Amino acid sequence: MSKIIMPAVRQWQTAETSRFLENWPTSGRPPDIDIRYGLRTLRARARLDAQNVDHVRGFLNMVVANVVGRNGVVLQSKSRMTNGKADKKLQALVEEHWDNWSRRGVCDVTGQFSWSMLQRQAIRTAARDGEAIYRVATGFDNPYAFALQEIDPECLDINFNQSRDRGRPEIRMGVEFDQWRRPVAYYLTEEPSLNSGYASTSRHERVPASEIIHLFLPEWTWQSRGVPWASTSLSRLHVLSSYEDAEVAAASVSARKLGFYKTSPEAPPEYLDQVNEPRSVDIGVGEFEQLPPYTEFQGWDPQHPSTAYGDFVKACLRSVATGLGISYNTLANDLENVNYSSLRQGALQERDLWMTTQDWFVECFCQPIFDKWIEQSLANGILDAIPGRKIAEARRVGWQPRRWQWVDPLKDMEANTAAVDLRTRSISDIIREQGRDPQDVWDELANDMETLKKLGLEITNNQPQGNANAASTDQTN
Repeated sequence: MSKIIMPAVRQWQTAETSRFLENWPTSGRPPDIDIRYGLRTLRARARLDAQNVDHVRGFLNMVVANVVGRNGVVLQSKSRMTNGKADKKLQALVEEHWDNWSRRGVCDVTGQFSWSMLQRQAIRTAARDGEAIYRVATGFDNPYAFALQEIDPECLDINFNQSRDRGRPEIRMGVEFDQWRRPVAYYLTEEPSLNSGYASTSRHERVPASEIIHLFLPEWTWQSRGVPWASTSLSRLHVLSSYEDAEVAAASVSARKLGFYKTSPEAPPEYLDQVNEPRSVDIGVGEFEQLPPYTEFQGWDPQHPSTAYGDFVKACLRSVATGLGISYNTLANDLENVNYSSLRQGALQERDLWMTTQDWFVECFCQPIFDKWIEQSLANGILDAIPGRKIAEARRVGWQPRRWQWVDPLKDMEANTAAVDLRTRSISDIIREQGRDPQDVWDELANDMETLKKLGLEITNNQPQGNANAASTDQTN
């Protein structure tokens, strides 16, 4: 029997070791180790760039605008009656109380935020710092005995760690876990003073996990803390910012057309004895100086910014945009050489990412807060008007995040019309795509038609037209 001899070449070239790959690690380690020793530095640099780097600030503004938007993620009650129809009375009751709690001065312990403002703050903090932390304050002094307290993620002590042994619980970077890795408690430090700043301390407040909303976007298995979303792009942006500063300085020097005074070799010895110190002249705009005898001017023009400046910046920003998950044109605010097809394709790809982030935000922030709010409201008798048999229905809610206008409204509307005619899309789906609740749209249309009818107007070709009889009566009078 012949033997099969396998070639002595590794299957995976990436797993090979060569002089070109000698600095590439060959073994892995748990993500929490990298997070523990890198998060504080990552967060400090992310905060600094959010203060000083335009593209980082612009990215954070885009996250807020596209995930939360102007009106925030809107709650919509989905309560149903036993016959399956919408229970409009119960829906109105739940939404009314939620709207009352969502007002500025009620939902936040400081009295400075509304619910939509809290959402914008939460998503900005999560994107910039990698995580956002909110404490639920039950029994708080407001009509619903329920409010939220925003906590700086730095107050969740990353250096507070404890192994699970001798009956002690496991604590990773300030978070206590049970044997299933479910969070049990959070160990928080006090707000730092203006003089001390952030510092590790032996004093911690143990807060049950039931009182904490820990919002972060997990990317790794067994990940305990979140990392800034721009972590892969910050180093490149920092280098690019330094390069831009250097180019600005070089261009400023170039614009001044500097030069040197050079003594002619034909100058007599007695003149050279007189010129023994450097000569400097301050010349104003449009002025010319007569050079001394035996003196020549030798110009120095560094030619900045160079012709490669724009291409280099674009190449860097394309890599940065890829790491941030957005298009180069959006990040750089550069619509040069953009046509309808490329603009639409880029917008659709971005919107898919934003909608994925919206789903995460709803599941990990909005819904848990509503669940805690309605439990507290029921316990305090705020929602006594809801019969016991309808409590389960009262908890049935949906969330409507922001949506976007069409890139080309006419073409997109024609495509939607064709999809409805072919029965491949519903009208309700199209309405939800625009960020509206279909039931609200139907109610508004019914009210509009009723109002137009009372005024003697009718819709013809989508335009209100006056009633002929009413018009003739007005002319007669």
